[in-house]
Amino acid sequence: MCCGIELKIYYDNGFYEAYESDAYILHSLFGYRITNGKRVSFPEKSLNRIMNVLEGKRISYVVRKKDNTIIESNYEDNHYDEYLKNSEKLVNREQEIELLLSSLHRIDDSKFDEIIKCVGRILYEK
Repeated sequence: MCCGIELKIYYDNGFYEAYESDAYILHSLFGYRITNGKRVSFPEKSLNRIMNVLEGKRISYVVRKKDNTIIESNYEDNHYDEYLKNSEKLVNREQEIELLLSSLHRIDDSKFDEIIKCVGRILYEK
């Protein structure tokens, strides 16, 4: 490892996986769904595209491939921390939205209508 933190990707049973902070970054860049708390996975055929994007964004990474070989790409001006910060904001926002949606499904119709009007005023005010 050259310059601080690097995004880690592991091969597991036909898929590549990343965990925790690394999963957040891949989620924000590629839209992969976060499962089991803090994990994303993607098919083998997507690995080259993932690495190309990470390289284009100058995010240092290490990949443990199917045959246990390691591929690394390290940058002096590694942008990992920048993308992590933005990814954590995105994930937190998505969690808040999910919580709100869950709550909206449980309220009565009059409160729902009131909330929708209020949100509409905020969103569409000029």
